Amino acid sequence: MESAATSFTAAEIHETGDLRAEVTRILTFLQARYGFNLWMLTRTEGADWIVVNAADSGYNVKDGDVFQWADSFCSLMVLGQGPQIAPDSDLVPCYLSAEIGKQVPIRAYVGVPVKNSDGSLFGTLCAIDPEPKAVSIMEDLPLFNMFGQIIEKLIEFEKKAQIAGKEALASRLTELQDPMTGFPDRLAWEEALEKEELRAARLQEPAAILILDLDDLTETNKTTGRASGDHLLRRFAAALSDCLPSWALPFRLGGEEFAVLLQNCDPTTAREFISLIRTKMAKEGFAISSGIAMRRPDKGLNEAWELALLEMYTNKEYNLKAAA
Repeated sequence: MESAATSFTAAEIHETGDLRAEVTRILTFLQARYGFNLWMLTRTEGADWIVVNAADSGYNVKDGDVFQWADSFCSLMVLGQGPQIAPDSDLVPCYLSAEIGKQVPIRAYVGVPVKNSDGSLFGTLCAIDPEPKAVSIMEDLPLFNMFGQIIEKLIEFEKKAQIAGKEALASRLTELQDPMTGFPDRLAWEEALEKEELRAARLQEPAAILILDLDDLTETNKTTGRASGDHLLRRFAAALSDCLPSWALPFRLGGEEFAVLLQNCDPTTAREFISLIRTKMAKEGFAISSGIAMRRPDKGLNEAWELALLEMYTNKEYNLKAAA
């Protein structure tokens, strides 16, 4: 196996910044050499098991698909309850009883933990096949682990590149500001949404979108004039800014509508954040309608925007009826 390993070493991984292309190259190599129907790089996020990259020739699994982490062979392997390589997974009791095996046919398995630079679990490099494999495949565990380590380095490079990308985006947003609030404007929002989707998709990282509507603005403009409405907008923007952590980017989409892009934000953090915003705005005396939605790996941020808007409009309709 030395010749196989030396034909595809860490030194040969191109530092193009294209993580997905490099991981696909690795998965394609492994699939061609070992014949498993499915090779994947996966990511764990809470209860979710997310496919970052897939090389599939039989299971119909795609990049961005989401499964239950607890159902997988990989969750058992990471806990040390099952082996990294199972030439016949039916001979491993915990794999035989795993939920994933009841959903799709699996008789052979390879799994390698993939970790972040801080030692926490990112996900796994893994493979499954509906037919048993030769026991001799177990001799290649060092090679599979080597590829796992290469992927860990690629992820580390990617995260460093993303820091630079976020700094460049922040600089760009300062050029597209709404003069009333100082927040980036609608054009900046659309540009940021596109760039954040490209970034998030590379590692299938979580993100969320919060939409806020300042309910009092129209009535204020009508009853006390535009100057009062402008003052209300500026006070609201200042109060919102006070609530925002560094990973939350605010925008004024137009009129009374605002958006906040929550980068690297998991569902629990998103729920805590919207609760904080609602409490803060109520305390400051602002009447708002709001909606929030998570990015789904198989759909992207545009769908999250639509869902957050829908929730906000539903919330606004309820608030109007309650006030009537």
